[in-house]
Amino acid sequence: MKCSAGITEKDAAIGMAHAGQLNDLAEGLIGSITAVGKKDANFAQLRSIAVKGLREHSHARTNQFDVKAKLDGLVEKFAVLDRDDLSESLQDRLNELPARDGFLPEVLSLLMLLSDRPVFHTNVNALDNPNEQETETKALTWAELIADDPPTNTGLWDDVARGYYSSGDEAGSDDDSARTASTSATSINESSVHDLARQYVVQPSAEDQAALQVLHTARGSSDASKQQIIPEFSVVRQSLQMLRGLDTDLFAFDHMGKVTAQRQQRTSTATITTTEDVTQTSALHPCALSQLVTRGALNTRGSFALLDVLYDLACAAQLEGNEEGLEVFSRVLLDTVRTYLRPMATWLRTGTAEDKNESFFVEESKAPCEPAEIWHSKYRLRHDEHGQLVAPKFLHNKLAEIFAMGKATMFLKQLSNDDLIQNSTTRDDAEDCDVMLMSSRMLNSSFTPYSHFFDEELAAWISNTGEDCAPRLKLALLHDHGVLGTLTTLSHIYSSADAVHTGSFAEALYERIERRLGTWRDAFLITELARNTIGNGSSVIHKESLTAVVDGSPNGCNGVVAALESLSLQYYFTWPVQNITRERTSAIHARALTLLLQTLYAQRYLRKPFTTLRLLSSQAQGPASESALKLGQALMAFCDVLHTYITTTGNVLTAEAHAEMVRATGVDDMVEVYATYIARVERALLLGANVKPVRDAIVSNFALCERFVSLWDEVSRIRDHTEADGHFPRLQEIDDFRREYKASLSFATAGVRSLSRVGGEAAMLEMLADRLEWLAD
Repeated sequence: MKCSAGITEKDAAIGMAHAGQLNDLAEGLIGSITAVGKKDANFAQLRSIAVKGLREHSHARTNQFDVKAKLDGLVEKFAVLDRDDLSESLQDRLNELPARDGFLPEVLSLLMLLSDRPVFHTNVNALDNPNEQETETKALTWAELIADDPPTNTGLWDDVARGYYSSGDEAGSDDDSARTASTSATSINESSVHDLARQYVVQPSAEDQAALQVLHTARGSSDASKQQIIPEFSVVRQSLQMLRGLDTDLFAFDHMGKVTAQRQQRTSTATITTTEDVTQTSALHPCALSQLVTRGALNTRGSFALLDVLYDLACAAQLEGNEEGLEVFSRVLLDTVRTYLRPMATWLRTGTAEDKNESFFVEESKAPCEPAEIWHSKYRLRHDEHGQLVAPKFLHNKLAEIFAMGKATMFLKQLSNDDLIQNSTTRDDAEDCDVMLMSSRMLNSSFTPYSHFFDEELAAWISNTGEDCAPRLKLALLHDHGVLGTLTTLSHIYSSADAVHTGSFAEALYERIERRLGTWRDAFLITELARNTIGNGSSVIHKESLTAVVDGSPNGCNGVVAALESLSLQYYFTWPVQNITRERTSAIHARALTLLLQTLYAQRYLRKPFTTLRLLSSQAQGPASESALKLGQALMAFCDVLHTYITTTGNVLTAEAHAEMVRATGVDDMVEVYATYIARVERALLLGANVKPVRDAIVSNFALCERFVSLWDEVSRIRDHTEADGHFPRLQEIDDFRREYKASLSFATAGVRSLSRVGGEAAMLEMLADRLEWLAD
């Protein structure tokens, strides 16, 4: 008897017995190692881990295919290495192997592991004639050499010149012993040059060495008072000779064998490379100092260089306790800084930079500046060629505040042409810097740093001279120049805040496209249509700023959903608003409206089949009609989910941006709020280029709705004639539509879910993914 999986009952019983044996072994192992009983809560977990480990470490058989591949590789390797005889012999023996031997792969694998370079160590002749033994040639021994004429002299080996490769080397003899030339050499070219040289070297006797030592000692004592100069190569040469045990002039051996160096010997010959390195290293500091001096000379052309020096002297005088010097330096500094404060006062009060010598820290752009870029491009902080700010260093911590105040004054003047701002510089603002008041305050608090007093005096002068126009500028931009109104307009046009006017525009547009699919691309007529419908939705919408743009070739689209891809409804901002948005129109919102129009058209087109439901009686409905009805309901639910998500998300994000814009403290904060708002809309509505596949999957279902309606019409026309007879045409096509819808829905759901986990509008995307998953169930 066999089981359903093709396994016999005997095999199943063996497997169960093996599993039970593993469980028993695992329980015994756990008890012996951990001393945990079976009643313990962790015992079951430990047993499962042990059983899993035992199963994973079972020994498998040798892979016969791997062994065959290795043997075939050896055959090919022998042939490549020009051992065709060995390759053919191995192939013949492989062919003679028995095919039914169960342990043949293990044996062959063991033999390959035990082999040692068979290409070099294998003799094919020995394999062919295993019984034939090679005749070994016996080596010639010393006993055979001296058998005819044995040596009888007792001092035969006392004085012998051993060869370079004699047996004395193996016994540890000195390498410096005399070596003779090879007796087999027949010419000078065949003999070693070193051996020939050693043959003619004369070893000095003991008397000669003693005389040489006396001579060295006498010369050292006579020249002890003289300074000896030797080259570097001589030192290296004598060091090598000392290491070989030879006598040198720089080193001497005592009676214990230790080496001592003559301290009066020094090398003083420098190479050209060493001289260049030392010269270059010595020149680094003068070059760096020269650069600093040059930079300081260039900076002295600025009018603030003297101010920096006076400021440093005043700070140093206070640290040194030099009250007289502090008073002098402080008076001179404050009297001098008044000249520099005059252009600063002009900048604070009028928002203009009057600087003929290019010494003021604010510079005006030389290129023409568009009104939409006044805030960002007309003025900027001046930097020198080294990237340093062109301003006194005691102003560096105030530059951002001064620059923002002057720029706000300039922008407000451009917006409102305020006469008070333009005519408020009749008095000398630099006179407000009171030297005597600052000196009296310093005397009353002598432990406060001078820089602290100076910063307080400068901050007081800035607050008295200039007016912070940032609050007035913010209110003017938000309310008088339509920043908040622009956000409201974006909500009405692109997020269907006014569903009535948006629906009117969409319905009129759809009828025009359906009637004239090839000639509907008249941007002027579509613009007028949008102005007369959406433009009347709110009083904050400027009709003249609403423009339709149609791209693409006239015959490049099949279907209304595909045709809507080429339509872009753009709303152009005013130049004050463009300083906040940094763009003339919102391309992101235009793409959002295109997606919304495609959703609305799919909903409108799907309503046609459901209007014919009342005409279908229960007797006339068949499998094709039921399948088509279920698919239509699923597509309608999909469109409803997308329509709700697009409109709700767009309006919620716009409302949050509206609140953040009111809480902003300045123009830069408003610019950042709008940039964040646009990025959130792009992520939440799947409008970015990196998520185009997900958006295409959603749009493909909208196009499927358009094709489904045509299929429904055909099913409705032929149901009375065919389904009554048992024939169900179009049923396979309906099933294909359902599979296509499920595939696109699954892909879109997975993509939205992944985007929600990556980051950015996670809550909204997670909600959309959940709703799409409900549709798939």
